[in-house]
Amino acid sequence: MIDCRAKSPLTTYLASNYGLDHRPFDVILDAFGSQSLFENSPKYLKPKGTYVNVGTLEGGHALALWRWLKNSTWPSFLGGVLRRFVMFGAQISGESSRKLGKTADEGKLRVVVDSVYKMEDALKVSRATEQACWC
Repeated sequence: MIDCRAKSPLTTYLASNYGLDHRPFDVILDAFGSQSLFENSPKYLKPKGTYVNVGTLEGGHALALWRWLKNSTWPSFLGGVLRRFVMFGAQISGESSRKLGKTADEGKLRVVVDSVYKMEDALKVSRATEQACWC
């Protein structure tokens, strides 16, 4: 786990510390939706690695749709990135937000937390499982 706010610019930090000649990632899980992080991923993500975007990409729905198509299908000779791109997302509506709020107010919403770690221990934890970047 890397604190993206503390390591700015993140792409430079990752390339310096996790470059292909160091210890590149198998998986990058991006919860922010940074296009720059994906476009620069060949510098720190293994060639057979996977970049997973959770949520939407920055820039609004139309731009996010274009980027998803580009990131998923664009060939490298046209400027595409040679890394697997996977995107998960859900459209949140006013009605689903109200239902979620009501469920929380009624005490019916439970969040299960498997483990809690201090930020300074996160690197040890990720090495104990699988090399990954969580942003």
